[in-house]
Amino acid sequence: MSLMITPPPRPRPVALAVRLVVAVASVALLEALLIVLDAGGARSRAITATGADPQLTETLTTIAVVAGVVGALVGAALWLVFGLLAGRGHGWARIVVTAFAGLAAFSSLTSLTDGSLLAVTAALRLVLAVAVIVLLFRPESNRWYAQVKAARRPAAAPVPTGCPPVA
Repeated sequence: MSLMITPPPRPRPVALAVRLVVAVASVALLEALLIVLDAGGARSRAITATGADPQLTETLTTIAVVAGVVGALVGAALWLVFGLLAGRGHGWARIVVTAFAGLAAFSSLTSLTDGSLLAVTAALRLVLAVAVIVLLFRPESNRWYAQVKAARRPAAAPVPTGCPPVA
């Protein structure tokens, strides 16, 4: 039987980072809703801007809307899953959340010039993503992740005394 050390309580920066991960997932859900609500306007703008065949433009716009909604929903789910795992002290999940945050920050930068309500959500996503990264890598967060990792490592089995060696 191996003994495990009880991990220390989660520090405030990690707890706040988990809350911000939930906020990022909520922003993704809001973006999915905005994409659906603006689908008609997007079709009209695409037809006007390209002058292409309205039927083809409508089909391509529908595909883009569906892809945007599915992407936002999957993204929100992934943020939640890995954010909650990082909040439980899994260092590998902290790295995944950091990668998501980096991608979110980059995609937000490309969306800021849109001029629509999605540009506002992109700015919010950018701020939240950067805050998550900073909080997850604060010194007290780093110490906590190291302590949790050490606590999860099983202790060495005690060496029995008075037993002959096994050949």
